[in-house]
Amino acid sequence: MKFSDRDLESLVKAFTQNNKEELENNALDNSFVTRNGEPAYSWNYTFGAISKAALRQGLQNIIVERTKIWEFVAVISKDGSELVLFFREKNLKKILSEFQDKPFHYLNCLLVINRHLDGQEIAHQTDLFDTDKAIDEKRLAETKKMLQEDFEKIKTIYVCSKEEIYGNVVSVSLNLLNSTGELIEKTDLTDYIAL
Repeated sequence: MKFSDRDLESLVKAFTQNNKEELENNALDNSFVTRNGEPAYSWNYTFGAISKAALRQGLQNIIVERTKIWEFVAVISKDGSELVLFFREKNLKKILSEFQDKPFHYLNCLLVINRHLDGQEIAHQTDLFDTDKAIDEKRLAETKKMLQEDFEKIKTIYVCSKEEIYGNVVSVSLNLLNSTGELIEKTDLTDYIAL
């Protein structure tokens, strides 16, 4: 892992800060009478905080547009070889459980970079993750499109996930997954949660 403990602490604090006040102020400032889209909108504040934390630590952040209504922020290590993505644990589990049916979700595409980790998973389930060469090639093409000039440098993808109960973050982990989303290593970062 090329991210220092200090880098991870700064990123986790940004990832787990409570955005409730910003959302309420935005609703008041704009005379919103409903809260439609608020969960998705909260990611704007979260990704903004992650970007600022990355820059403060001398890390590079990238903003990737996936659709007209969804962009995400990822952070690249100082040497450019590692990339961290950010997900709610609930969403991460859902995406990984649907890997075979939705191999072109951006997470599943980016994980193709972690092919070098295949065979090192904690519990391998071969029959669940038989991938087709044409699908892997398309995943790779999507990954190149997302990462652009950073593609050649990035060698490993990590996924930082937060578990929430009633909107409160209760745990955070850094997950190393192979190319089909199987867990290789999980590091507990709960001590870094923003208070």
